[in-house]
Amino acid sequence: MPKTYLKLDAEALIAAVKQLRGRIAARFPQASLVKIAQTVVEVSEKAKQRAEAIRRPNPFVRGSVVLLCAGILAGFVYIAEHLDYRSAEKDVKGASAFVQFLGAATQAVALLGGGAIFIVTLESRLKRARLIAAVHELRSLAHIIDMHQLTKCPDHYTKEWHRTEFSVELRYDIYQVRRYLDYCSELLAMVSKVAMLYLEAQTDPVVLDAVDQIENLTTSLSRKIWQKVSILNDIAAQEGAREEVPGKDEG
Repeated sequence: MPKTYLKLDAEALIAAVKQLRGRIAARFPQASLVKIAQTVVEVSEKAKQRAEAIRRPNPFVRGSVVLLCAGILAGFVYIAEHLDYRSAEKDVKGASAFVQFLGAATQAVALLGGGAIFIVTLESRLKRARLIAAVHELRSLAHIIDMHQLTKCPDHYTKEWHRTEFSVELRYDIYQVRRYLDYCSELLAMVSKVAMLYLEAQTDPVVLDAVDQIENLTTSLSRKIWQKVSILNDIAAQEGAREEVPGKDEG
């Protein structure tokens, strides 16, 4: 079967995330960002399995719909077979009983119909709840990635910066911190792509909106990171990168 480029390939995405994890581990083996990258790998693998499970029809819900539809059909048949048209035509009493029976039977069928509609929409609502929970998980992961880049401040690499007792320990030189920020931005992009896996064969507007929010969030966070990278590039060009970084490793 020829490969299509109109659908996000889950296997290719997982491979890309694993490659990114390897790149981070090779350059920053002791950094906690490696663990975050591993979490993104696990979440992407879980997303593939979860999305496939959600797309599959629920046999219990579908079976309940079939039973209710059969009950509605049986109700119509019962009404048709038990209506006494002749007695309704003969006297008022017969007509009154005919109307009462028809009303009660119609209400019963309407109740079954309402139950069928509820169960039909139940499957989509159950899928929506599972998808929204998965997207919220990705939102939390995006914020965790953002937390890892907050202390990577370009001001630390200017000649005017002076350490205080509350300053963070500098672990990387200017080149390394730029690579670190690049990796954070790439991880955010991967989180956004994982969210897209949940949109395969989905038209629920609530889910679409939730995934759009994830994309907007990761884009906004990446924009802040690239602002830092741009400033670091200017500092490196104007003042030169520091060869030695004071402070000890954070572990």
